Amino acid sequence: MLAQLARDGAELRNAATDLDLPVPTCPGWSVRDAVLHTGEVYAHKATIVENDLFEPPDPWPPAWDIGDPTDWFDEQLHRVIEALRARDPATRVWTWYPPEQNVGFWVRRMMQETVIHRADVESASSRQPPIPDEVAVDGIDELIERMLCSDDPDFYEGTPPGRGERVAITAAVSAWTITLGPAVASFTRVAETDVDVAVEGDAGSLLLAVWNRLPYSAVTATGDEAALASLQALVAAATQ
Repeated sequence: MLAQLARDGAELRNAATDLDLPVPTCPGWSVRDAVLHTGEVYAHKATIVENDLFEPPDPWPPAWDIGDPTDWFDEQLHRVIEALRARDPATRVWTWYPPEQNVGFWVRRMMQETVIHRADVESASSRQPPIPDEVAVDGIDELIERMLCSDDPDFYEGTPPGRGERVAITAAVSAWTITLGPAVASFTRVAETDVDVAVEGDAGSLLLAVWNRLPYSAVTATGDEAALASLQALVAAATQ
């Protein structure tokens, strides 16, 4: 995962040749915004891991002296990789996911954060990066289990995930069925048949689709478009 993080981080940096280009996958963002956001995420997680924090750093953010955004991004990328490499994954630190309060959570999260934001930056040049199947499947699983399907209704901030819509997703040899209940969303790791919409395609494109980075027309979606719209709305709310 650290090797994948390093590769995608380097490719994100290499793709950021025009910082003023708009990012189609994130309306309102420029490449500069994507680079600075990702660098700040790295800095935040490096601060947690370097200091063995059991709470998020406060106050945040510090007063940055950034200079060139891409150089600063490089510094924060190398910093977070070294911080994660220097700790046993089982080392206890704060994360926003209660079941996994350890460095290993951030190793995976930083890898997947970089996969998505590399795709954002490359979209500014009308490119879609290659994503290995195992990385894409892991990213879909992380999004579904750790972001969309909380068993705490307060996680949804008063907005119901849905009205019982069911979405089946199949990528490579993995599958999930998400139920968008009125109180919480839940899932199983199987493509069930009694669903409102079934989605399948190559794993990389599916990862970007479920992250609202590609339209579902880029993969194969069969069934109720309203159910997909409910899933897209939940993803937008859960990944702010």
